Amino acid sequence: FGAWGDGGFGGAGCFAANTLVLLADGTTCPIGEIKVGQNLLTISEAAHLSDDAACSSAVVEQVHRHDGDFQLFSVGGILSTATHPWAVGGDKKAGFLRTVELDASVQVRGCTREGARWLPTPQKFAHHQSLPTIFNLKTTARTFAVASSASGPFYVVHNKSDNDPFEGPRDPFGG
Repeated sequence: FGAWGDGGFGGAGCFAANTLVLLADGTTCPIGEIKVGQNLLTISEAAHLSDDAACSSAVVEQVHRHDGDFQLFSVGGILSTATHPWAVGGDKKAGFLRTVELDASVQVRGCTREGARWLPTPQKFAHHQSLPTIFNLKTTARTFAVASSASGPFYVVHNKSDNDPFEGPRDPFGG
């Protein structure tokens, strides 16, 4: 179990190829089609907890594709690995929580061209079909925004990098 979980970088936190990513111009692109150098609309890691956080542009530095057999959760229709970190706030928790840790006690940070807002945590359930390929991005903001449909809502997620506190051996189910 390496620093990025089973499967190398992003193996501990990724998305299905059809997960939509919010681009800087307000359009969307499936994560499986994102290219290095594309501009995304997101909230920076440092600013996401601020009540007046603004959405801003970030550049895709790396695109990671992982092949294997991945079990995913559906969060508001977005297929995510159990350990991908989501930007959250609320009375009990603030910062980033893994997919399996999301519950109704937190709000998830949303991002649109109109600005940032807190959204209720979407319904989460185990997805009973495994996928052979998953994707993750590394951006200059250390975050990006994902959705299951072009109309949103778009949720801010962490992109993970070599210095993130989410890395290292950890059983996402509490072990």
